[in-house]
Amino acid sequence: MKVIAIVTCYNPTPDLLVKSVASYADHVDKLLIWRNSILPKELELELSGRYKAEFRGDGTNAGIPAALNVAWKEAVTENYDCLLTMDQDSIWHEFEAYLSQASTNGLSTCFYSPTFKMMGETPHPQSTILTPLDITITSGMLIPISVLNLVGGWDECFKIDAVDVEFCLHARSLGIQCWRCGAGWLEHRLGDRHQATFFGIHFYTYNYSAERLYSTYRNHIIAFRRYKGAISKKARNTFVRICIYRQPVRILLGEKDKWAKLTAILRGIRDGFKD
Repeated sequence: MKVIAIVTCYNPTPDLLVKSVASYADHVDKLLIWRNSILPKELELELSGRYKAEFRGDGTNAGIPAALNVAWKEAVTENYDCLLTMDQDSIWHEFEAYLSQASTNGLSTCFYSPTFKMMGETPHPQSTILTPLDITITSGMLIPISVLNLVGGWDECFKIDAVDVEFCLHARSLGIQCWRCGAGWLEHRLGDRHQATFFGIHFYTYNYSAERLYSTYRNHIIAFRRYKGAISKKARNTFVRICIYRQPVRILLGEKDKWAKLTAILRGIRDGFKD
């Protein structure tokens, strides 16, 4: 199986990016690093020298889908079998096992997602189980090029948030299944995660900006409306439970700029139904 990987970078933490790349670079055939911001020259030299990374993008923030579509077209031209899409701060554990499980299951009309753990959580035991998913995140996706050709890549109107949701639901609408692999696992970071306390109750906040919250809510609702026949009741209920109930409460009880963030959520919901 010939794999091309792409990691999309925007003001990364250099040490974390190097650690992320090191966790999978030796097991892919080509590594692209997309610059949505200017990267330090010494970081580029380290990644190109140690991991033979090739750089794309001029440092202008073109968004995630534009970068992934460039990698997809490059993969087609150079006859790769699969595209691995990575975030700049995700770290693989047992990546080779993940590749092996995916290739053993087949690469025709499906694509793959890792099992995720938040940074610092207990490691995931190896498993041969494959679990069907409606939606997964971009980081760690292993997508056969034949599947990408059927889906037609990523919608560049989304730019950052819900890029993965739109892709997954589009694929499901075409009868293409996503499977979560039990072999290997991905250590992933969401937002700026901190523990907060309210009257003795401990919970986590993610501290996304008001701009990101607006985009997240708007884009999710647009994707759900566009592919309403492809989303399960369970996935819809999960979105409502987390984004409509839990996240606003966490912002209210544990984050700064509460009014700006809650207003951004309401505007995102409004515009998601309007567009």
